[in-house]
Amino acid sequence: MFGTLEALYGEGNLKPEDRKFVDAVTDTLHVQVDENKSASVKNLAEKYLEWNNSRQNFLKYYSTLFENYLVNELFLNLFPFKFPDSITYNYGVFVTIYKLLELIAFSMSIQHFLRERNLIDIVNLTATVMVYASNIDHNYTYVNKISEFLKGKNDVVEIMQSMLQV
Repeated sequence: MFGTLEALYGEGNLKPEDRKFVDAVTDTLHVQVDENKSASVKNLAEKYLEWNNSRQNFLKYYSTLFENYLVNELFLNLFPFKFPDSITYNYGVFVTIYKLLELIAFSMSIQHFLRERNLIDIVNLTATVMVYASNIDHNYTYVNKISEFLKGKNDVVEIMQSMLQV
């Protein structure tokens, strides 16, 4: 997932309005990069797992919003036929787009809670989802970057399984 974030929002790719997404994720997961500008995958995974119960509760609480996003994304982009590649590859892109949204929305809500000491309301969360969806659905650069990132991977099924397990 961090590789996807880097491909999507990495140096030179970040639009100013997306800075808050990246900042929320890096602050929530305590991302620290070394002199080579790479983060420790082990540390990221450990921090992600620390948040697992909170993330699961968050997803249950806002499940309707995420279900609506998934249905909209599925039909709007004609998955699994959006890309000329295999159906498996198309679902890999679909799962990656969703899991990235999930991570960004959760991170934004955690940062909101740490600042405000209350849960993010549905209006602010919906605004976050709308900005993300607008980038994905109306700026093909984003989807193409995710697609290109996955093309470099050997086993898309394994990637999907790892994302869906947590």
